[in-house]
Amino acid sequence: MLLENEKFLSELGKLFMKSRMTGNSQSLRITMKPYDGREKPIPRGKQLDDDASLVLFRAVVGAEKISTVVRQKEVNQFHAQYSACLLRNMDGLQRAKKTTDGSAKTSATNRPKN
Repeated sequence: MLLENEKFLSELGKLFMKSRMTGNSQSLRITMKPYDGREKPIPRGKQLDDDASLVLFRAVVGAEKISTVVRQKEVNQFHAQYSACLLRNMDGLQRAKKTTDGSAKTSATNRPKN
């Protein structure tokens, strides 16, 4: 479902909550890609109007999908709000534990000499 930028960010927060609250811990996937505004292919021989560059943001949890299109003028403002939303909602992440076993270390000093 295509939403306005502010509505997308508020729904993104709800999707974070939904992914946390579900018993099977569904993953929230967020993708960002360049978007040219076309929904149909260009016929051969026609030129593409490249007036403004757009960015498409998508978020998916289970079967629920949301998306928004951000214009070039609004990218900095949206990215600041998007980053704040990510920082607010990524509180359950844990640091990876470092392994200290010797098998992970392979260096030139451990190799047999010829």
